[in-house]
Amino acid sequence: MVEKTDDTLRSLHERGRVAAEYPRVRGLVRGAGVAETRWAGNLLARIGADAVLAEHPGTPVVSVAFTGHSTVSGLVAPVTAELARHGLLLRPHVSDFDGYVFDLSDTASELYSASRTRSCACWTPPWSSTRCLCPGSRRTCAGSSTRS
Repeated sequence: MVEKTDDTLRSLHERGRVAAEYPRVRGLVRGAGVAETRWAGNLLARIGADAVLAEHPGTPVVSVAFTGHSTVSGLVAPVTAELARHGLLLRPHVSDFDGYVFDLSDTASELYSASRTRSCACWTPPWSSTRCLCPGSRRTCAGSSTRS
């Protein structure tokens, strides 16, 4: 009998072994369906990159800033799961509700910190006149719904 992805991850989680056995996660999440991927992403997002890096310091990390006109925290779990499918860890920066104006206008914000953020995803309403730009770039952020 083949173990289901969520049963295996649940078992690792219950034993406190997800971080220690993170290299196995890639294969476990790879074949997961939509519901299993959502569950796995929620679990892996709670574990965090630092716990995995303590056990496996060579694991690649992708830093992503999530900002926008709405609550964007719900994007962390699916992105975590998708990165885990490729053996990567997510180090997220999540803005507060409607925090994109501050994040993008203040160069001292965490969004601009080169040591923290390598990619950004910005969601703004289509009626907004604000143009969402990735820090240090003249291109529009991935996922932006703003007008050019």
